[in-house]
Amino acid sequence: MLAGLVALVRQGNEVTSDTLAHLGEVEDRLLHAELGYPSLHAYCVQALAMSEGAAGRRVAGARVCRRFPVVFGRVARGELHLSALCALARHLTAENAAELFDACAHKSRRQVDEWLAVRFPRADVKEQVRRLSIEPLSAGRFGVHFTADGELRDLIERARAIASHRLARRDLSALMRLVFAEFVAREEQRRFAVGSKRTVKLATSGVAAARVAAPPGGVRREYISASVRRAVYARDAGRCSFVARDGTRCECREFLELDHVRPWAWFGAASEENLRLRCRAHNQLHARRCFGRLRVTARVEGRAVSGLWRRGGARFRRTPGRQSGSAAERASAGPC
Repeated sequence: MLAGLVALVRQGNEVTSDTLAHLGEVEDRLLHAELGYPSLHAYCVQALAMSEGAAGRRVAGARVCRRFPVVFGRVARGELHLSALCALARHLTAENAAELFDACAHKSRRQVDEWLAVRFPRADVKEQVRRLSIEPLSAGRFGVHFTADGELRDLIERARAIASHRLARRDLSALMRLVFAEFVAREEQRRFAVGSKRTVKLATSGVAAARVAAPPGGVRREYISASVRRAVYARDAGRCSFVARDGTRCECREFLELDHVRPWAWFGAASEENLRLRCRAHNQLHARRCFGRLRVTARVEGRAVSGLWRRGGARFRRTPGRQSGSAAERASAGPC
């Protein structure tokens, strides 16, 4: 029986290595985005039914293995486990990777942490907000726990005092509801003009919106009116609008961006019809379809490719009518 157990553990290590390889490839190709998930972690939790902790360790491990492919073999042989890869991730460089992998081989997580503390000493940890824990208590009720530093404590007490005339008693839950409601309203107005006073709507559709006034020989700059931002945000219900082929809609409400159906670089209009809310992953997926993976990666890294991109945040320049990316990528890009 013990021999069988050892064999199963070895087999599990090999399966873990293969799993990390597959996850790394899924993230590199943005296949999770194709299926309607905003991140690889969300795909692991929602589609593969992993726990949040298991998904986090495997995503972190997959990223380490993609950077240093030699780790695949070490994981398969049982030399490095997922917890060790998570601890090592932020310290790894091309120069020290081999040393760290050798030093942490066959060590427990506690031993890895102790060795890293000696190798990379850190200053004393200050008391600060470290983790937000939400615990279900009953139907519609949750316990929220976090650690606060002295500054946040003082802010909470000041807010309680200022809002005392609006709160029946010194109820922290009611105060948090009030603070967050006002913050959300303010940010929705700032980013998407929700609740802003309506003004006369200028031409914002078709060719008229695409041809925003620019000086002769100057750079064409984009302007999205408050009315258009407000309409797009309301239409897409404040969440990513991407829908996968099987009908799965992305649930992400974080890192939302206004994405052009027909890219701005291809003289797409800053209009309600040509704009939509997309999370960062699905915005990048659309960009890859339109411009090709190489150019999008170069843009993110600030590198020039074939003279199309320039450093320093300069805008993409394109001759009207010319398109980049393969024929297959352009065909899959839809309205692009």
